[in-house]
Amino acid sequence: LAPSRGASLTFFTGGKTYHAPKTLKGDIGLSRALRGGVMIQVVGSYHHTDYLLRRVDLNRSPNSSGQTQEARPVYGTLVQQGGLVSGAPGVGRRFLDFDIVSALSSTGFSDHYEVTAAVDRQVPRGISLSASYTYSRTRDNIIGALSPNPADRLSPFPDGINGANWDEGRSDLDIPHRVAAMAEYRSGGRYPISLGLRGRFRSGLPFTPGFRSGVDVNGDLSGNNDPVQAGSVPTTGQYATCAGGAVGGFAERNGCRDKAVGALDLRVAVNVPMKGGGTSLAFTVDAFNLVSSVTGIVDHAAMLIDPTKTLTTDANGGVTLPLLANPRFGSLLSRRGEPRLVRFGLRVEY
Repeated sequence: LAPSRGASLTFFTGGKTYHAPKTLKGDIGLSRALRGGVMIQVVGSYHHTDYLLRRVDLNRSPNSSGQTQEARPVYGTLVQQGGLVSGAPGVGRRFLDFDIVSALSSTGFSDHYEVTAAVDRQVPRGISLSASYTYSRTRDNIIGALSPNPADRLSPFPDGINGANWDEGRSDLDIPHRVAAMAEYRSGGRYPISLGLRGRFRSGLPFTPGFRSGVDVNGDLSGNNDPVQAGSVPTTGQYATCAGGAVGGFAERNGCRDKAVGALDLRVAVNVPMKGGGTSLAFTVDAFNLVSSVTGIVDHAAMLIDPTKTLTTDANGGVTLPLLANPRFGSLLSRRGEPRLVRFGLRVEY
């Protein structure tokens, strides 16, 4: 289906430029037992890692061939096909027989800190309660950490943009708020029955407002790593919100976030004592996501390529893209709710 397709090549940077990752970790916790079986705990942690692997494009032309009307550098020649824009095969490449030639360089880092507060009350009979809240922040310069496509891990601005380092920012794995709470009732008698209810809540995953998948507006062979120009990002959508920040004139990395999600789980257990005393069999039934938030694939494209118009390129390499604001930004492209699962278990308790 692709008449022009080159091979891909990836290798590690050698010599003194490659280092094994190094991590500094620090954790501290305080706990206190109160009357009535109540335990309060506060735990804080900080993790910093250096020399993480980042993908560097070695097949990109060393100099841009022009720029778009947004002052975005372009490498090669852009071609429009309806609502898609991509680089012309074999143009803007240093090695024409290859599409992607990239190196894994030890220039990545990650900063993560979190604080967790928890309260727990466990009783052998009656109602047991537990709740925890975690606040965390994660920053790094690892682009496309959740994408299986190597091209999506390339920086759209490898040389920086207007003197700013666009790559460093909120991590793809940054989840600032997490809450979990559980209530469980345990009866008495020879065959005690336990009935538990657990609620879970977390912030949505961050994302960079860009274009539809397959739109490559800078010709680096990645159709998922280009941010839109700052000022063209909607403040909110039905399933997404944005902070509206900017770096070098473009939307900041992971400046938007999907809607928070929550779920409710149910647990039933029956304990059967075994001969000899002190040991019992616990038959359990867990129903996960009995009630859950509506989730799915969210439209992260703040701008679209207008298929009714054509991009133009002048003699100096200036490219005018036919841009169109996406009215469905932040809405669901496909609903894929959390699956409802039922798990049956058997556990020996001593």
